[in-house]
Amino acid sequence: MIEHPIWLRPSGQSTYEINQILKTIKREQDTDYAEFMIHSSELMPSGSPYFKTDSDIDYLYNTLESIFYSASKNYSGITLREYRNMY
Repeated sequence: MIEHPIWLRPSGQSTYEINQILKTIKREQDTDYAEFMIHSSELMPSGSPYFKTDSDIDYLYNTLESIFYSASKNYSGITLREYRNMY
């Protein structure tokens, strides 16, 4: 079991962060879910302090593509309500 939560939330601060996210979703966990989050405002330039320029946003979208591609190998998307209804 994971001792502490690992945020699946890119902040664009480093490639180390992205590598940690990819490593986390690739390895086998003692859990059946991974929760990803991002604010919609972060998907546009200057919408957050992390992604200020068009270049930052391009980097974010490339990062998201890598994360979702990797996650699709072990996880499928459902809503929190659907997850709750499974249990």
